[in-house]
Amino acid sequence: MPSSDYLGIGISGLLTSQTGIATTSHNIANVNTEGYNRQTVDFTANQPQAFGNVFFGTGAISNDIKRVFDSFALLDLRSNISNFNSLDTFVNQSNGIDKTLADPSTGLAPLLQGFFDAMQAVAVDPGSPTTRQALMSQTDLVIDRFKSLDSQLNAQRTSINKELDVIATQVTTIAKAIATINEDIVKATGSSINGQPNDLLDKRDQLINDLSKLVKISTLNQQDGSVNILIGNGQPLVIGNAASKLQAEQDPDDPLNSRIVIAIDSQLLTINNARLGGKLGGLIDFRDELLQPAINRLGLVAMGLAASINDQHKLGMDLNGDLGGLFFADINDPVAAQNRVLANINNAGSSNITMTIDDVNQVSVDDYQLQYDLATTTYTLTNKTDNSQVTLNLGPAVAGTIAVDGFTLNLPGGVADGDTFLVTPSRMAVGVLDRAFTDLSQIAAASPIITSADINNTGAAKITGSVVSDTSTASFATPGSLAPPIRFVFTATNTYSVLNDTTNAVIAAGVTFNSGQENNMLAQAGLSLGYEVNIAGDAITGDVFHVGYNANGIGDNSNA
Repeated sequence: MPSSDYLGIGISGLLTSQTGIATTSHNIANVNTEGYNRQTVDFTANQPQAFGNVFFGTGAISNDIKRVFDSFALLDLRSNISNFNSLDTFVNQSNGIDKTLADPSTGLAPLLQGFFDAMQAVAVDPGSPTTRQALMSQTDLVIDRFKSLDSQLNAQRTSINKELDVIATQVTTIAKAIATINEDIVKATGSSINGQPNDLLDKRDQLINDLSKLVKISTLNQQDGSVNILIGNGQPLVIGNAASKLQAEQDPDDPLNSRIVIAIDSQLLTINNARLGGKLGGLIDFRDELLQPAINRLGLVAMGLAASINDQHKLGMDLNGDLGGLFFADINDPVAAQNRVLANINNAGSSNITMTIDDVNQVSVDDYQLQYDLATTTYTLTNKTDNSQVTLNLGPAVAGTIAVDGFTLNLPGGVADGDTFLVTPSRMAVGVLDRAFTDLSQIAAASPIITSADINNTGAAKITGSVVSDTSTASFATPGSLAPPIRFVFTATNTYSVLNDTTNAVIAAGVTFNSGQENNMLAQAGLSLGYEVNIAGDAITGDVFHVGYNANGIGDNSNA
């Protein structure tokens, strides 16, 4: 029988129990420690001692102290942390836009309603200085509200750019801390026979969880105990004890926005926005998917308002007897045309591309990218929302125009291979919104033409309306007069002639008149004079109708 050390066996039991008690105490002490995982002792029997064919036990030993955690649950937790913070950031930022635009007291809708109410008041009483002053005041209020909202939205963009920089710095700081712990874990693991530095592992896991709040990550466990962390399209943020630097910088394609880049071996690599996740991804998703379209849409509303009011205002006549001018600033003035196209800051060429709006109704809230390829002398315009493309080959001249989606790009040349431009039809529209008229009398509420039936008419035909469609024609070339004034003379019940009402010269003769329905008198005569007169009913031979310039039309509200 072996000389078993009964005292040694007892001591081994006491020592293993002491390890268990110490581990339990450690668990209790760290019950409130964030990221701490409960630890358990792995007890095993000591190596037995052989005596003949019999093995005698020699006591117990604490083989290892392990963390109680589920690696799969931890990976799922990190993914959920990243997704939650991305969506939560998106929602919180979205609430700011909702409060800005939808609030009944600070939003745009009440001011627009007030503007159109004031316009209606001018239509009711076009000669009143009071109603005209109210319209001027409401016009200024609408412009101020547009600019205030645009300023608030762009301030939110600026805030996001700053926050991206702050979060990128936080990511870099956490990455460096993880890299340092990686080094400590490798050293600790290398000096241990089979144990793990559990507290260091907990600390690293907690840091990785904190990192997941800021950006979506992928982790790769290494044999030496370290963990590598990848972000974006697989760019390495942490490799062993080395950490890369994440930073926000001005986007060369869009100078008003920041982009996220990672510094690896003295190279800056752009991170794919769609793969960022976490708070970083939530901020960029909000900016690109909600904030920028909101800014563009506000600009499109401003541009649509200015263009539509201007188009109608120019068809009228003011209190001075002059044709209506611009009500709002021209949407295609040189500053507006220049602001709509932003050159990439890395472009080698010097091309100064501008954009003119052709039809606001066709313009969308989308932005575009224009790129030039020297090898094919081709411009490619890509819609950044749906990726649809339009190409134009101008040959060696590299100058010309591209007309698409309600606007025209004016390409003057001076472009280099690979040059890109950000094309934003409506983003800057609010910045150039302004009132063009300076005096109450310049509000063109009246129509520049006046129609009348001859007092000696015996038929039942009547003028049912008149519409001015273009005051740039020769008919309106002479200030304060219609060139020429005209009259319709019925040569039979179903035919009429168009005459110069000053010289009696015949402009058109034998034109068919359709009794019992409305007739477009000029169009039916094949005339395009910038206006139209409608007559309906039954005419009698000799009936006459006159069209002249609306001199002294102070009380006329036709255009309003």
